[in-house]
Amino acid sequence: MNTLDTMQNPQQNVSPRPTGVRYGLMAGLILIAIALAFHVTGMIDYTQQNSAMTWISSLLSYGVMIGAAVLGMKKHREDLGGYLTFGQGFMVGLWETLVIAAITGIWSVLFFSVVAPDVIDMMIEAARDQMAEQQGLNDEQIEQAMKITGWMMQPATLSGIAAFGTLFTGLIISLITAAIMKRNPPMESTI
Repeated sequence: MNTLDTMQNPQQNVSPRPTGVRYGLMAGLILIAIALAFHVTGMIDYTQQNSAMTWISSLLSYGVMIGAAVLGMKKHREDLGGYLTFGQGFMVGLWETLVIAAITGIWSVLFFSVVAPDVIDMMIEAARDQMAEQQGLNDEQIEQAMKITGWMMQPATLSGIAAFGTLFTGLIISLITAAIMKRNPPMESTI
């Protein structure tokens, strides 16, 4: 039956990978541009995780990822003759997410190692200050906690965390967007 379906609609053989990779690359580069713009202008405070600019930066990043998913799935649907199943849409989103996560991981290593290596020291000092302000923590407990914090604040670790977070977020966005963008082909009657 699958062979007959593809004979009737040869466009079903269109791979989601090229579209997903293309839109993932575009989104990844836009995300780097946003991060650089926020860093160069000094709009983001790396020591304050709940600042307004951190929220705005996150919302912009989510918007870029959602936009890439919608545009990529729309393009793939056009390539398939106007129809897109949930699975086909999700595969486009999966490829986009994998590319964005890879770019995010590589960018994080470059950012924390080359572009702004002082940011890690600022984040470690902010964590130390927060621990010192908490009641009930003595110097020994703070030092133990700082050993763990220091390990987590390495460029490679931060890169892995960023890539995993992007992967997780992208998969959720892909699932939701594929459910919204799907347009199943009409069922062929066999009578």
